[in-house]
Amino acid sequence: MNKYGWRKKEERDRKNGVSFEGRQPGEFSSNNNAELTPDVSNEFVTIFMDENPCSIERCDIIDMTRNFCHWLY
Repeated sequence: MNKYGWRKKEERDRKNGVSFEGRQPGEFSSNNNAELTPDVSNEFVTIFMDENPCSIERCDIIDMTRNFCHWLY
């Protein structure tokens, strides 16, 4: 969340025509709720896992992040 959150928030705000107020001091997760977690999770799966292969299959990672987002909701 903290690595990709601010960028995703800015992208969403611009897409919706909302003024992006910029980064706030501190970590993203300290200043925002879990609303952007699904978008950030997509970023995690597509970028981080492609750059850092592990023994978990991509489809399993997607299922885990989906379940995590449902849990947060």
